[in-house]
Parts: sequence; C-alpha cells; structure tokens
Amino acid sequence: MVKFIQHTPIHYGIPASMIRQGLTLDNVNKMKEMVEQLKVEEQSIGFTEIMWQLSGKPYFEVYPKVIEGLRRTNLNVKPSDIPKSILHDINHLCVKFPSGIMRYSYMLMTVTPSSYKGIHEIYIMASDGETFTEATATDEQPLTESIGSDWADDMEEAAEYNNVMKIAIGVMMLASDPDYIKPVLLKADENKTTPLEERIERAKRRGVFGFTIGEEIERSPHFRCPHFAIRWTGKGGSIPKLVPVKGSVIGKELMTTVPTGFEVDG
Repeated sequence: MVKFIQHTPIHYGIPASMIRQGLTLDNVNKMKEMVEQLKVEEQSIGFTEIMWQLSGKPYFEVYPKVIEGLRRTNLNVKPSDIPKSILHDINHLCVKFPSGIMRYSYMLMTVTPSSYKGIHEIYIMASDGETFTEATATDEQPLTESIGSDWADDMEEAAEYNNVMKIAIGVMMLASDPDYIKPVLLKADENKTTPLEERIERAKRRGVFGFTIGEEIERSPHFRCPHFAIRWTGKGGSIPKLVPVKGSVIGKELMTTVPTGFEVDG
C-alpha cells in the first residue's frame, strides 16, 4: 500500500483564524511582519510555509510509477514553457512523495507568474521533515542547470537532488493533463454510479478537495512506464507535453481541475 504523510510538518505556523481567512491583504501584511522577524537564513523557508498555509494547503500525492518515470526523463524545460494549469493561479503547492521512495518526504513549491508569458520563477523547498534543500529555476537558469558540485557533498546526494528537480517540473507539466489526475472522493461515494461531478462537489462540501497523480497507473498491471518524453504540441509546437514511452494507461477517469487537494487540520 502506498503511503504519504498526512500532515506536512510546519515549522512556522500561523493561527487557524488566518488560515480560514486566506490570502487577505491584512494577512499578507501580517505574514511579512512575521518573516521579517526571522533570521535571514530562515526567511525564505518561513515565507514559503506561511504562504502555503494561507493558500489553503493545496497538495499533490505523486505515486511511485510516475516518480519512476520522471526520474528517467530529460526535463530540461523552461518555466515559461510549462502548459497553463491551476498552479499558475494557486502559486503555492505541496508535493508529497510516497514513504520510502526518496530521502525527502515532500517539497513545497512557490510559482511566480509572469505578466506576459506563463511562469516567471519556480522556488522549491524539499524536506525530510527536519532539514531543507532549496532551489530556484528561471528561464535563464533552468532547474537542470542549478545543480552544482558546490551544493552536494557527494554524487548520491546530487543525484537525489536532481530527481527532486525533475519531479517538480514533471508534476507541473502533468497538472494540465487529465489523463493522470484522479479526484479523492468520500469513502461512501467511491463505488457509486452517480455523476462524478456530484461526488466531487459533495467531497468539497465536506472539506475534501483532493486529487492524486498516477494512482490508476499504480493499480494497473498493464502499465509500463520506463520513462516519459516531451512532445511539443499546439500551434507552432510551442507547448510541451509529457507522454509515456513504451507505456499504456488503462482505466482513465474523467478528471477536472488540480491540485490534488487541500490539507485539513485536525
């Protein structure tokens, strides 16, 4: 059984009332004051955690076969080329890794949109719950070029870091592809035949707005995914899309929007 952390560790918590109110101007000003009081080396991490909380704690759960495929894929893609999805609007996201797959258990991402061309910058903070690894990607410095010998202590550590960067880009690309997204429904609704949209809305009303990436692939004995590959689609071949190479997907569901969900406190 694939397991993910249920509650992402929070080192710079904020009052529950602020989380309920969300990204109001008053809360953003309070957030700035809180971050300014932190040590310089803690400010980027504090900012990322607080903004994610104010955004409602949206998250993806990424299943092992998708991670396996992304690890083997060349993902040298500029942030501005990533297809538009809800991530361009939400801006703050937690990506959860399956337990025992990687040295990190999750990563928080901050996506800074550009006023003229999609994404301007991606900030990533990967963590095992206690230590943090940070990276930033722009068109001028893609994630695949941000890995240097001055960062990693050994080749194994550098390789794991590289995997995290690939997964970050891959997740953002798959976020716009309904083939890989499955909604999280209430247990009572999982086997019902009522319209999927009604079951999704019922889950939302109960505080569960969740999606997974690759859950159906994980369950399918007919899916083989040695790696993904980028295919340039759209007008003039300007939109990159990830497709499985020598693989097949069965049991696809009709999907809606992303991210995979919002963490519920308690």
